[in-house]
Amino acid sequence: MKNSFQKIRTFVEKNGFRALCILIAAVILILGLRYTYALIVRPNAGKAQRLISVQYNVPHREMKNGSVAEQNFQVSERIEYFDINFFKNSGKSEKGQADTEKWEKEHADDRVNVELRKNEGDVLIQSWELQSADVSEGMNRFQIDNPKEEPDAGEYTIRMEFRGASRISSIGVCVSDINQYNKGCLAIDGKEKGIDLSFTVYGGDNSFLLVIFVTAAAFLLAGAGVILYFAFKVKVKMEKLFLLMAVILGIGHIFLMPAYSTPDERGHFSTAYYYSNILMGEEPVDEEGNVLVRNEDLLLNVENIRPSSATYGLIVDNLFEGSTDNTMVSYDRPPLQASFWAYLPQIIGITIARLLNMGNIALLLLSRLLALAFYTTCTYFAIRLIPFGKCTMLAVALLPMALEEGSSFSYDMTVNALSFLFIGYVLCLAYDRKGASVKDWIRMAVLMFFMAPIKVVYVLLAPLCLIIPGKKQKKYWIGTAGVVGAGLISCLLLRLTAIVNVASVSGAGSGGAALQTYTIPYILSTPIRTVDILYNTLRDVTDAILAPLFGQRLGYWDIYVPYYIAFGFVLVLLCSVIVSEKEQVYVKSSHKALMMLLCLGMIGGITLSMMLDFTDVSDTAIRGIQGRYFIPFLPLVLFLFRGKMISARYSVERYVAVAVYMLNYFTLWRIFETVAVR
Repeated sequence: MKNSFQKIRTFVEKNGFRALCILIAAVILILGLRYTYALIVRPNAGKAQRLISVQYNVPHREMKNGSVAEQNFQVSERIEYFDINFFKNSGKSEKGQADTEKWEKEHADDRVNVELRKNEGDVLIQSWELQSADVSEGMNRFQIDNPKEEPDAGEYTIRMEFRGASRISSIGVCVSDINQYNKGCLAIDGKEKGIDLSFTVYGGDNSFLLVIFVTAAAFLLAGAGVILYFAFKVKVKMEKLFLLMAVILGIGHIFLMPAYSTPDERGHFSTAYYYSNILMGEEPVDEEGNVLVRNEDLLLNVENIRPSSATYGLIVDNLFEGSTDNTMVSYDRPPLQASFWAYLPQIIGITIARLLNMGNIALLLLSRLLALAFYTTCTYFAIRLIPFGKCTMLAVALLPMALEEGSSFSYDMTVNALSFLFIGYVLCLAYDRKGASVKDWIRMAVLMFFMAPIKVVYVLLAPLCLIIPGKKQKKYWIGTAGVVGAGLISCLLLRLTAIVNVASVSGAGSGGAALQTYTIPYILSTPIRTVDILYNTLRDVTDAILAPLFGQRLGYWDIYVPYYIAFGFVLVLLCSVIVSEKEQVYVKSSHKALMMLLCLGMIGGITLSMMLDFTDVSDTAIRGIQGRYFIPFLPLVLFLFRGKMISARYSVERYVAVAVYMLNYFTLWRIFETVAVR
C-alpha cells in the first residue's frame, strides 16, 4: 500500500496539476460506475422483462353478455405473467341507469373467463375465472403458476369470454385507439377491430441491461481516453476534437435515448417516411391522409416515446433482425408541412434500410446515424471556418439537447446544423477574410434558402451578413439583399399558408373552437393584456425554458439530470468565451449591437409564433416556448460576453472541451439509469 501511494505521489509530482485532475476524475468515474451497477443494473437485471406493452391512450369498450375477445401476440421468451387492463361498467349507459349500488348488486355474479392459449396446436396453457368483485379497475395480473404446457417462445392468444346478468357485462376492457402492436390485433366475436387490447406481457429477464452497461462503459471510457490523448498529447485542432467528441457522444445518445424519445420525433419520422415512400414510388398515405409504413416499422411504437427498460429489450432482441412483414399499414400520423431537405439524411437512411430489407431497429439506427453524420459535418466546417470562439461553437453544438436533436429524426437537427454553418461562414468573412466574393454571397444565400423555410423565424439570421466589410462596394449591397431575399423568397414559396395564418383575424374571435389562440389583430387591440402575458411568461416559465436548454430535462421533459450537471454546462459555456492573450480577437461593439438585435428579434419571433399557434386567450402565460428553439443562435448570445474584461494568460479551450465531454458522460449515464429502472 505504501509503495502504491509513493508511485501516485511521484506520478503527480512529475506530471503536475493536470495529472492530479485526471486521477481525481478517474476515481469519480469508477465510483460512478460502481454506483450504477450496484443500485441500477444488478437489482433490475433479474426482474422479468416487459416483452409487450400496449397501454397508451386507452379508451374503454363495453362487452356484451357472451362476447369473446381475443388478442394474439408473439414472444421470444418464456412468459412469466401478463396484465390486462379492465374497467368496471357502472351501468349508466344502459337505459340511463345511475344507481351504481343497485347495478353492482344485480351484476355481482358477472364474470370473465380468461385463457392463455398457444396457437400452435391450440393448446390451453392456463385459465382463470374472475367474478365482478375480483376484477379491479386498471391492470389485473395473471400469474402463470400452473401451466399445462411450458409457455416458451411462440405465438399465443389471450381469450376472454364475458358473462353477465343483462345485455351488457359489468366488466369491460381497455383498448388502444390505433393498431399499436404490429404482431397481433384484437378480435371481438371473431371480427378484427384494427386495434389492440391494453395489455402487458412479462417474461425472461432483464439481463440485457448488463450487456448495455458493460458496452456503454467500455465505449464511453475509451472515448474519454481518446479525447484526453488528442486534446493534450496530440493537440489536434478544435474542429477535429469536436468531430471525435460528436461521434462518440452522438452514438451514445442514439443508443441510450432511443428513437421517438426526442420531442415530436414520431411526427418527424412519419414525414421522413412519407418522402421515402414517394422516392420509392410507393403510395405515401392512406385514405385518411396518414402515412403508410411497413408493418415491421410498428415494432417500436408510441409506447416508447418515454423509453423504458422494455425499449432497451426490444432494441437488443431485434438489433440484427431483418424485416419479417413488409405489408404497408397506417402509421396513424399525417406528414408535417416541411420540405423534404429538412429530412434528407433520414430519408436516405429509411430508403436504404427498406431496399436492404432491414428490420425496424436497424432502420431507425441507420437513419439517426446519417442524421448525426450531417449534423457533425456541418458543425465541423462551422468550427473550422469561424475565426474565434471555436470552443464556444463546440460547447453549444455538444449541449445534451443539441446532441439529442442532432442524432434524431427532428428537423431541428437540420436547422441547428445549417445555422451553425451560416454563423461560422459569416464571421469568417467578417474577421478573417475581411470581405466576401460572389461565390461567398451565393453560398450564404443557398444556406439561407434551405434553412429559413424549415422554421421561418430563423430568417432573421440573414441580416448577420451586414457585419461583413465592404459597404462601399456595390456587390456588398447586392449580396446582402440576395441573402436576405433568398430566405424571404423560400419562406413565401414554401410557408405561405403559415404566413397567411399569422395575419388571420380568426382565433380569439372564432368562437366555438376548442382552442382560441391569439392573432395579430387581437394582440394589437389588447396591448395591456399582451404585456401581462409576456410578464407572466418571463416570471413563471423561465425555468421550464432554460432547464431543457442546458440539459436538466431531456426527452419529453421526463428525464431529469441533476442541477449540478446543468449548472456545469452553464459554467462551461461562460468559460468558452474567455479570450486568451495569444488569441486577442474581439467582437466589435457595432457587431455586438447587431447580434443582440437579431437575437432579440428571434426570441420575439419564437414568442409570437407560440402565442399564435398554442396559446389560448384565457391562458396566463405563453404555451410551447422551449429552450431548444434558442440553440440555433445561442453562439451569437455568448459572443456578446466576449471582450477584454474577461481574458486569460493561457488558453482554456482544451480544458473546456474536456469538461464538455465529461458533463455529457454523466448526462448519458443519468439517461441510462432513468430508463433502466422504468
